[in-house]
Amino acid sequence: MTIARVLSTGEVKPTPPPLTVPKEIPTVRAFSVTFLEQSRLVNKVSTYCANEMSFRLHINPTLGHLRLCDVTYAALVDFTLAMASAPRGRVSGRNCDKPLHPKTINNILKVFHRMLVIARKRKLLDELPEFEFLKVPVPPFRFFSLEEIDRILVAAAPRWRPMIALATRTGLRIGELIGLRWEDVYLDSQVLVVRQAITKGVLTTPKSGKPREVPLSDETAEILRSIQHTRGPFVFAKADGGHINQTRATEALRAACTAAKIAPAGWHTLRHSFASNLAESDTSLKAIQEMLGHSSIKETERYAHLRQHHLRASVIKLDRGNVAALWQRSPENLVTTLN
Repeated sequence: MTIARVLSTGEVKPTPPPLTVPKEIPTVRAFSVTFLEQSRLVNKVSTYCANEMSFRLHINPTLGHLRLCDVTYAALVDFTLAMASAPRGRVSGRNCDKPLHPKTINNILKVFHRMLVIARKRKLLDELPEFEFLKVPVPPFRFFSLEEIDRILVAAAPRWRPMIALATRTGLRIGELIGLRWEDVYLDSQVLVVRQAITKGVLTTPKSGKPREVPLSDETAEILRSIQHTRGPFVFAKADGGHINQTRATEALRAACTAAKIAPAGWHTLRHSFASNLAESDTSLKAIQEMLGHSSIKETERYAHLRQHHLRASVIKLDRGNVAALWQRSPENLVTTLN
């Protein structure tokens, strides 16, 4: 319709809507490929590996055939119930008849939720289904006493003793220990800087995403001086100068625990031990947070209960030994009357 015709007749016809081709909605399995490609680019290696495992072992086998728009609240609840009741199957080469822990189930659901959020951003979903997460009890964490640490060090193979000792004296994560370089260790000023980590053989940044300084005691600095070498850049290096293998390090620590007649544990237990022993020695939670590299004090507050005995020690300072003189145990002092 021309402008002249509109002006002469006053007739206006609505413009027809453009023809649109409806998008083909991919299945969960198909879109998980896109999601994991993005995860590989933007997430740390450990996060990507956890995401990939969640889809490969849990999400895709159960929900992979559904289109994204067909993932309903009911489907999610059924999926959650199945994970909470079915045995895990093979774990570390052994059959496990226990279901997944609620925290693990929630982690899987969070990964799935994140994928659906991205699908909505790509206009593949109009709205997200409702997710319901499980209640997770706060788990008690394990740590070694100073006496247990000494027993583990004595029982450990000599080549692993320095690494175990450093873990218990600095709280470094296993990936940070493996990635620690001599150029980041300042023995004269007795401090090391955590600038990188090696996770599953891949070089990455520390978990917090930024470097942190960790002070070294006199004894810790002496331990590091005693193992200085020129085989390569890594403090804990193989014969060829390359970084050590995480699986091998875990096997060595567990063997040392067994030899010391202590229930085997992983390297993160040594990190807990560092923080716990500091808390018991009345170190402030803020200082522990900085040394551990926690992004939030909430993470560090798990160690707060270990400082409770110091609260009593604080109030004891108010005692001056004159209570007997001020308050005699007499009948009139045993009853308080409110008028």
